[in-house]
Amino acid sequence: MVVDYMTELLTVQSILQALMPAALSLFVGVWSDKHGRKPMIVWPMLGLFVSNALAVIYSLIDTLNPWAFIWTVLPFSLSGGYVVFFTGALCYVSDISSTETRGIRLMIVQLSFTLPNALGSMASPFILKAFGNISYQLLLATALNAIAYAYTAIFLPESLKQLLRAP
Repeated sequence: MVVDYMTELLTVQSILQALMPAALSLFVGVWSDKHGRKPMIVWPMLGLFVSNALAVIYSLIDTLNPWAFIWTVLPFSLSGGYVVFFTGALCYVSDISSTETRGIRLMIVQLSFTLPNALGSMASPFILKAFGNISYQLLLATALNAIAYAYTAIFLPESLKQLLRAP
């Protein structure tokens, strides 16, 4: 009975996480050619920060229904999720790279997301044991996402300056 309930909950969550990014993936490439690559990187990062902040709040309130957890995935999904983020990041690197360095730079982008994900998954049990509460772990992730968002929003230059200035 509990397995069926969790399956239903996780299915709804998966659909919500995939629906908007799938729809946006049809238009985001053409849109970014006109408006630039930076928004495709910054907006999903903001959505991830808000989703993580909602997860922290959810973890702190014991009386919330499990269905309330669905609300935590919406900001990241509505901002395009990883589909828009990776599309923006890969387009950005392609814009700023020469043909000679493009391959290695794209590999570095992929590694910079794959390696920390694996390392974070391996370190997670030790962090949980050290701090004792999952809320602290979620808070740490949220703080790191806030720093990454702020840094990117402030310091990342637009890669299509010449195209965006054209009449």
